[in-house]
Amino acid sequence: MAPRFSWFLFPLLALLFCHGAAFAAETLQKTDIKTLQNIAKMECLKKYKGKQHAVLYLTGRDLDDLTCHEIAYYDPGNVDANCNISPVFKVNLSKPRETFKHSEWQLIYTALRPMLQKWQANNSVASANPKCPKSLYLYSYLAPDYAFNRTKLGRTCTHAIVTGILNILYEKGCNNKTRIVVGFSEVEPKYREAACDGYKLMKQNNIKAYHLESTDKHKKLICNGVIPNAG
Repeated sequence: MAPRFSWFLFPLLALLFCHGAAFAAETLQKTDIKTLQNIAKMECLKKYKGKQHAVLYLTGRDLDDLTCHEIAYYDPGNVDANCNISPVFKVNLSKPRETFKHSEWQLIYTALRPMLQKWQANNSVASANPKCPKSLYLYSYLAPDYAFNRTKLGRTCTHAIVTGILNILYEKGCNNKTRIVVGFSEVEPKYREAACDGYKLMKQNNIKAYHLESTDKHKKLICNGVIPNAG
């Protein structure tokens, strides 16, 4: 009787596990979208309304308790451990270096490393392995830059997300420990094709990405009437 019972039980357990995993994934997705929406509505962002800006948030403190710090151009001093804002900086740069003034690029290459250092100092535990934030949220008002003329150079904000963030997490012992979640509100029509390619690249690298103004219920970016295949 026992073998026959096992034959019935194992498929049932597998089915329950799959349903549980699907429910957990859906719950996490809802949390991601809600967090990004709350970031977009923060009081400290009102002066940037309608203008490109970006926010980098490491979980650990509630957003309601935070006033995000605005970083300076290539100045890592005085960044906040949990939340920082960057506008697009008005500096004169040649076209191949234009991305360096963008808000997402500056948050990643100027703020993220010291943010993680301060975060780990504030959340240190007696352990051989450094404690890491569960999630890293990067919100950008416009879809992250993926300018076709700079993709071969790796100098787009999407490249900074895909390679820069991962490299810095690795340096701090947080690779495979900190989830990367990206959200954006607007996609300018003339840049939609580039935005779609950048979205696909993020998905291919296991980075959660959401278009907060999307008509899709899961806030997926819609391109030419369809959701891009992540491959």
